[in-house]
Amino acid sequence: MTKKILLVDNDRFILEVISDLLTKEGHEVSTAEDGLSALDVLEVFTPDIIFVDMVMPNIDGKRLCRILRKMEVLKNAYIVSLSATAIEDLGEIEALGVNASIAKGPLDQMAKEILGVLGQSWDTSSQLLGGKTPQSEAIRQRRITRELLLGMRHLEVILEQMDEGIFDIASDGRIVYANRGASEVTGLPEEDVLGHYFPDLFAKDDRVRIAKFLEDESDHAKRISEECPLSLHEKQVTMNVQPIPGDDGKVIVILKDVTHQKEAEKALKKSEERYRLLFENANDAIFVLQEGMIKFPNKQAVEIFGLDRADPAEIRFLDCVHPEERDAVAERYRRGLAGEEFSGTYAFRILHRAYEELWVELNSVPIRWEEKPAILSFLRDITDKRRLETHFHRSQRMASIGTLAGGIAHEFNNLLMVIQANASLALYGKDPSSPECERLRNIEGYVQKGAEMTRHLLAFARERRYRPEPTDLNQLLKRTEELFVRTKKEISVHPTYQKGILMVEVDPVQIEQVLMSLCINAWQAMPDGGALFLETKNIRLGREFVHTYGVDPGRYVRISVRDTGMGMDARTLEKIFEPFFTTKTVGQGMGLGLAAAYGIIRNHGGIMDASSEKTKGSTFNIYLPASKQESPGKEGGDRDQGLLL
Repeated sequence: MTKKILLVDNDRFILEVISDLLTKEGHEVSTAEDGLSALDVLEVFTPDIIFVDMVMPNIDGKRLCRILRKMEVLKNAYIVSLSATAIEDLGEIEALGVNASIAKGPLDQMAKEILGVLGQSWDTSSQLLGGKTPQSEAIRQRRITRELLLGMRHLEVILEQMDEGIFDIASDGRIVYANRGASEVTGLPEEDVLGHYFPDLFAKDDRVRIAKFLEDESDHAKRISEECPLSLHEKQVTMNVQPIPGDDGKVIVILKDVTHQKEAEKALKKSEERYRLLFENANDAIFVLQEGMIKFPNKQAVEIFGLDRADPAEIRFLDCVHPEERDAVAERYRRGLAGEEFSGTYAFRILHRAYEELWVELNSVPIRWEEKPAILSFLRDITDKRRLETHFHRSQRMASIGTLAGGIAHEFNNLLMVIQANASLALYGKDPSSPECERLRNIEGYVQKGAEMTRHLLAFARERRYRPEPTDLNQLLKRTEELFVRTKKEISVHPTYQKGILMVEVDPVQIEQVLMSLCINAWQAMPDGGALFLETKNIRLGREFVHTYGVDPGRYVRISVRDTGMGMDARTLEKIFEPFFTTKTVGQGMGLGLAAAYGIIRNHGGIMDASSEKTKGSTFNIYLPASKQESPGKEGGDRDQGLLL
């Protein structure tokens, strides 16, 4: 009966001899010189019997047998092993599922055994067909064979225990060997990997890159690193390609699964980006203080210390601290590095950029930075907070002083009334030219001055009556400006009045008194002449700004009076609204003008504050609540309202 037979052996002489033998017996024979070629033949040829050499290149016989047993079209095919190591390899060959095993030897003996396989019926159990017991010369050959097999198995065990995927790639790019690690990294069993075109294992975008690596005929190793890994069945892998010298373009490829590493790097990068985002966008200035230098500052630290954004070079921290605070801050820094317990948060002043003074609050944690002791510092700008606290304390102090001043003014006024009454009675019937009349009139004059002082005290104490009416502050300020310019020609006045200014409910007489008082103060601060800037503006005050003043947020009209005079220092600025505080010499003033102005503005539900620096002039701002009544003759709807928080 004619059989379809496939012969697979890398020995061409044996192939020709056995092929001629079987062809003469009337069988249809195809041949292949290695396992890879056999797979090509099987695409167009389905044999009944397959003779397989166990030791050959490009997919050896053992791996080829495992592949054949998984092919559905060959489930009934007889597989016969041809091996020079049949005796030594018997146990492993039987495990491959072959139907028969023939030991390679003399050709006539092999031919007899091959024809025996074809002429008899075989069950699926493995059988050994052999010749006589080997003589001494043959035994020596077998011992050599056994030693070679042990060496190969030793290398096989090593390769199978490696986690990396190791592939032997033929010159056409197909896989002829794959270890256990290769199956794990590809997710495919060895039988499905062998004979596969290697680049096809990877994502489509990576195939061209891999093919170029394999086609490169240079004899040096090539590598695709974890910086730009390959995609392999949802895994990321690196690839090392090592050419095999003198082996017709074959290469060894080693794949390493770096999926977990890349995921960890991605997670770490994401975490770093998240913390970097928090670090760079924190409201606090964050930096490392080491060896007295500011290191690793965030954006807020760069801003608050006035560093160069592009290249924030290290600067000495104490150089940024206010001179009056340096010793205390330096001592805390020393104690922090020494590991001594100290209060983690404390406030002090720093010098910002052009020696502008800021209040800051510092929280410090001892750390090690680049293997050296350091202080991790969190610094917060509390200048506005301190300013608000100052306003609040000033408001409380002024309220207390106002209560006291009001009580004193009432009692003092009562005394003045008694003195005035007695002086008037004493004058009655007196000769106007008498010395007594002159003295009594002097008493009445001093009583009038005392009454004027009482009125100022009552104004500061917010106890004076006022007659509010809708008032256009632009018109009121223009009247004050005209009167001031007439008498103080050495001062140049620069008005900026907003069109469509909002109306306010005020007593125009009292507000005009306040404005004139501020203009006169400005004139006195500029004995050699100067400039006076008057401005009105619609504005909206936020809750955070007004809460320390005890007024409601909302729409206000701001009046600014700014001069270019000698200015004031911080200590003077804190006390300017207090009664009887004056910087003038004795006899030039009682120190009640600004106190009265402050009381009048507060009595109208407004705010009055001042800012100044020595030699840089002063600015007084008045905020009066806007009326719901529209400004008569408003112009064009120019009613811009800023937001002041």
